[in-house]
Amino acid sequence: MSKKGKTLLVLVALLLAAVSVMIAIAPKNNYSAKLNTVVAVEGAETQPGFTQTVLTVKKDGLYQFSADWWMDEAPGFVTGLIVYDEAGNSVFSVTGNMLTADSAIRNLKKGRYTFRFQPLTSAEAYRAYVTENFPGEEIGEVDESVFFDGTFNMCYLVEIKEYMKNAKLISTLFGVVVGCLLVAIVLAASKKETPAIGKYDERQIAAQGKAYKYGFYTLMIYTLLIVICHAGGVNIPLETSLQALVGILISAAVLATILIMKDAYFRLDENRNSWIVFFVALALLNLAIGAVNIMNGNNIANGMLTTMGNANLFCGVTVVYLLMVILVKTVKDRKEE
Repeated sequence: MSKKGKTLLVLVALLLAAVSVMIAIAPKNNYSAKLNTVVAVEGAETQPGFTQTVLTVKKDGLYQFSADWWMDEAPGFVTGLIVYDEAGNSVFSVTGNMLTADSAIRNLKKGRYTFRFQPLTSAEAYRAYVTENFPGEEIGEVDESVFFDGTFNMCYLVEIKEYMKNAKLISTLFGVVVGCLLVAIVLAASKKETPAIGKYDERQIAAQGKAYKYGFYTLMIYTLLIVICHAGGVNIPLETSLQALVGILISAAVLATILIMKDAYFRLDENRNSWIVFFVALALLNLAIGAVNIMNGNNIANGMLTTMGNANLFCGVTVVYLLMVILVKTVKDRKEE
């Protein structure tokens, strides 16, 4: 077997091992439901009076409740949510006009859990509900303007998630490892077995130096703008980690644009078509994951774009941009021939 073949075999084996480990340690017991309902409010009356859904936990263990009804427009009432176990005991409760909330980690027994959504159409109803279901909790001022008549399309998303310590960190590291392995596989597969050909010539190396410089300047300017926005109290509707990712993607796009247009992106011993196929597949995969997150409502929490729900979408858009730059460069080269 050639050196190229051996390298590919090792990289593919490492990729399969990484995927197998992630599948083995990933939580297996997650339960979710989406409840769409129309709530009509007229005075103190609502139709329906309440709505509910049931999730069945199949295994004892540590879990976390999640609730989400953050929409484009606020309804004219506050929703009170209480989760009951099979014995009728309240195990989680929360209220909000629009909200995204996670409970503390709880030890749950297997069984059916009922999620009951109660529309609260006045400040008095809200105070009474909180007094009954949140004993000892102080009730602050209630904004009367949030209560008004109308017909509202509500979408309630609820979930019981099996608890996994450092789940976000592990999934992020897994994504980085898999991404690096995929790049390494494409790099190995695209490499031509021609020892006489070097990696980059002197012209390409000079162009790379300029590209890295502009990429660095771009990241500096972006970071400075973020600092100014935070200092000025400007609300940036992106999670902090997503703000950092956007900066990396923008600077990488500037870097890659210069490299592609200066014929300094692809090495002399690489097959360009292999990289283009990889970019297309990468773009489609990331855009598909981003679309699924949007359809499931996982891309926004508390009015902010989340990292976990939008990272793939932003990466996919960046890759599509790079493909467009490659296309422009290809057309330009053909016109010059």
